[in-house]
Amino acid sequence: MRTISIIGCGVIGSSLAVKLVKFNLCKVICLYDYDFVSPVKVRFPFHKEQGGMLKVEALKSILQFESEFKYSIICYPIRVIKQFSSKKSCNLIIDCRDDKRKSIGASFSVSLEGNSLVLDNRKNIKIDINNRYTIVPSLKNIDIATNLVADYIRFEIYKTNNDLFLIDLKTISGFINEGKDVWFRKQC
Repeated sequence: MRTISIIGCGVIGSSLAVKLVKFNLCKVICLYDYDFVSPVKVRFPFHKEQGGMLKVEALKSILQFESEFKYSIICYPIRVIKQFSSKKSCNLIIDCRDDKRKSIGASFSVSLEGNSLVLDNRKNIKIDINNRYTIVPSLKNIDIATNLVADYIRFEIYKTNNDLFLIDLKTISGFINEGKDVWFRKQC
């Protein structure tokens, strides 16, 4: 069973954490984010009463409520902007930060903008992404995207590829689960 670190607990990072717990894809989940849940613009999966809380603490309470199995949640209310130092104790590091201009040595990064999901597991590539949601993803797209990322993890596709995947979520009508190679080719 995996130890997974999610760096950035905004819309995609927090929603992905909920999905990983729901699908029982980790034994330990480490959450990294320095920010607070906005009391004005509360976005899924956070709740209005969580406005003003640290995102990692608010997400921890959601995960504890959603979970049907025993696992550990470790919260780090810090901003990760340089090479990630906990690689040895973590099987998988997922970069869900808005600002990916500085590499942190993650296993892969995830970005979601409107109908476009980006999965990037290329190494030593200079990236200039500062995603501030000009098009806020719909709940449907968040659900589709996190299902795809969960399969990306379940099938360990991030280990076999050194690629950039851009997936148009409008063309994906359902959740396909036929095996990693066939499944992923159908998505891209």
